[in-house]
This record gives sequence, structure tokens and C-alpha cells, in this order.
Amino acid sequence: MTKGILLVNLGTPDSPKPRAVWRYLNEFLTDRRVIDFPWLKRQLLVRGIISPFRHRASA
Repeated sequence: MTKGILLVNLGTPDSPKPRAVWRYLNEFLTDRRVIDFPWLKRQLLVRGIISPFRHRASA
């Protein structure tokens, strides 16, 4: 069996400012193919926990 590494660019925020990172995280992480949770749980997780705490640290 051969092992490999796959590098994929999934996009970036429009700017390094916290508001742009917030929008990017919300758009990217609410995709059902990225986080495989039911819609409501995914929205609560991303908009209620991840984005509020990570957007400033990631900017």
C-alpha cells in the first residue's frame, strides 16, 4: 500500500481582520461536507462556540 499526502487550499478570509475571519469561519464550517452534523447542531457549534472564540485568535 502506497501512502501519500494531499495538499488542498480550501480558501482564505478576504483580509486578516477579525470580521473577515469570522465570515470565513462561518461560511466554511457551516458546510455540511466539512462538519457532518445535523443543520441545527452544526449552526450552534460554529456560530455559538467556534467563531466567537476563534476569529480573533486566527486573525
